[in-house]
Amino acid sequence: MKTVEYIIEVLICSGLFLVLYRWLLAGKVGYRLCRAYIVGTMLLAALIPALDVPLYSPAPEPAAKEKAVLHEFRGSLLPEDGGYGGATAEDAATSRKTSAKAIVLKTAAALYGVTAAASIVLIGLNVIRIRRLRRGARLTRMEGWTLAESGKIRTPFSFLRTVYMGFNYSPSERRMILSHEVSHVRHRHSYERLVLSVLRSLLWFNPFLWIAEKDLKEVQEWEADRDVLNEGNDLTLYRTAIFKQLFGYNPDISSGLNHSLTKKRFIMMTKTRLGRYASLRLAAALPLLTATFLAFGCGTKDQTQKSAVTATAAGTHSTSPDAVSATQDSVLTITVSKDMLTIDGQQYSSEDIDKVIADKIAAGKPTIAEIEISGGTDMGAVTDVKNSLRKAGLLRVRYTADLGGGAVLSAESVHILPPAISDNEEISTAIPVTSANRKYFHQIRVNSNDRIMMDGYQVILEEIPEKAVGIIMEQGIRTDTDEDQFLGIFSIGFNRDSSPEVYVQIRNAMDKAYDTARDNYSQKKFGKPLNALSIDELNQVIGAVPKRIAEQDRIIYEDVPR
Repeated sequence: MKTVEYIIEVLICSGLFLVLYRWLLAGKVGYRLCRAYIVGTMLLAALIPALDVPLYSPAPEPAAKEKAVLHEFRGSLLPEDGGYGGATAEDAATSRKTSAKAIVLKTAAALYGVTAAASIVLIGLNVIRIRRLRRGARLTRMEGWTLAESGKIRTPFSFLRTVYMGFNYSPSERRMILSHEVSHVRHRHSYERLVLSVLRSLLWFNPFLWIAEKDLKEVQEWEADRDVLNEGNDLTLYRTAIFKQLFGYNPDISSGLNHSLTKKRFIMMTKTRLGRYASLRLAAALPLLTATFLAFGCGTKDQTQKSAVTATAAGTHSTSPDAVSATQDSVLTITVSKDMLTIDGQQYSSEDIDKVIADKIAAGKPTIAEIEISGGTDMGAVTDVKNSLRKAGLLRVRYTADLGGGAVLSAESVHILPPAISDNEEISTAIPVTSANRKYFHQIRVNSNDRIMMDGYQVILEEIPEKAVGIIMEQGIRTDTDEDQFLGIFSIGFNRDSSPEVYVQIRNAMDKAYDTARDNYSQKKFGKPLNALSIDELNQVIGAVPKRIAEQDRIIYEDVPR
C-alpha cells in the first residue's frame, strides 16, 4: 500500500463515517451507541485501507510488466546496446527525479514522525501531570472508584478510575459534581478518549479524527449530564453549578465539567426520548461499512503487482525478465550431447545449426531457448550453440545439465546471453580496458580441469557469491554521476574442454550474488527486502544494480602497458 493512497483512503473513510454519524445518529440514538460508533468507525477508517483481502481477479498490467522487462534488459549485456548495456540519458533524468523524490519523501516522513512523536509525548506528559496531582491529593477509596481532593485542583475532572476535585463546594454542588464525574468513570469515558487521542496522534494529518474526538467528548458529556438528572437533581441548580465552574487545569484526555459548554449541551439535558428507530438508523451504516471495505480493503486474488518480486523468496530469482511473463513464453528446445545435436527433437549437424535456429525463430518466434546438456559434453559444443542463438537474436536461455545417475542440474532463472567478444578487434563489442577503468573488470576463469580462478585467485564454487556481492556493493551500484565503464563487470571465460555443469553452477552463483546485492540495496533504500517491493520500486533497484556479466575469450586492452 502506497502512503499517499493510504492517506487519501483514510480521509475518505473517516469523512464518510463522520457525516453519517452527524446526519443519522448524533442526538438521535442512545449515548452508548454513539460512543461505540465514533470510536469503532475511526479505528476501521484507519484499518480498512491497510487491508488487502483477495476477492476479485485483477485487470492486466502490461505497461508495468514491460517496464520491468525493459529495466532488466538494460542492465544486461545486450548486443543492441553496443556492448555492455548502460544507462541512457532518459535513465539519468529518471534517476535524478527519483533522487529528488526520495529526498522529499524522506523529509515528509521525518516531519510526520516528529509530529506524531510530539503528540504522543504530550499525551504522556498529561498522564504524568495527572499522576502527580493524584500523589499530592487526599485519597478516599470508594466502591469502584477513588476520590482525589486537593486545593491545586480548580476544575473537577475524572481520569480512568479516579475523580479529581477541590474543596470549595457547597454540599449540593459537591453531590452533583461527584455524580457527573462518577458517571464518566462508570462508563469508562477516559479509556475511549485515550484510544482516540493515540489514534489522532498517529494520524494527525486527518482532520476528521480531530472532529470525531470533539464529538466523542460531547456525547460523553451528554451521557454524564443525563445520569446526574436521572438521580433527581434539579435542572436549574445543575446548570448553575456548571456556570460557576472556573477554567483551571483539566487535561484534554480527562473528562470534566468545563468541556463542551455549548447551547446544544443544555438542550440535550431536556431531551428524554432517545433511541427512536435506533436499529434502523444503525442499519443504514452497514451499507457504508460494506462499501468502504470493498472499495479500499480488498485486493486481487493473484496479486499480480507483487508476483514479480515474491517469487524471489522461493529461490526463483524473479527479477529476471522471465519472471514477468513466463506463462507466455514459447520454448525452443536444444539438446547438446557428446556426439549429437537435436533441436525440438530432430537431429542436426553442427554445420546446420545456424540456419536451423534462424528458421525456427522465423517460423515459430520462440522467446526462450531451453539448452539441455547431456553428460560428457564439453563446453565448446555449448558455446557454439550460444553463438548461433546470438546470431539469430534469441537471447533468453535456460539451462539443464545431466549430472549422471538420474541427477539433473537446472539453472535457477532464465539468463540473458551476454555478447561474445569476437577475435576481430574491429567488431569487438567490449568496453576497452584502460588504465582508468581496469579495476572494474573482474575475471572468472575455468580451465580444462574445471578449476576456477577469480581475479587471479583460485576459488571454490561456494565462495563466488560472497566475493561477487562485495564487488557489486562497492562497484556495481549505479548513481547519477556514474559512467557505465566505471561500473563493475564480471567476465566469465571457459576452456572449450571444461564442463558445462560448472558453467551452469557459476551462472547460478552469479544470480544469487546479484539477488543478494539487490536485496541489500533494497533494504538500504526502501527499508524492506526485495520480495516486498512494488513494481515501481523493483524497477528502481534493477536500474541501480544492473547485471553486468560478459562471456569472452579475451579483453582488448588500450592505454595499458604490455
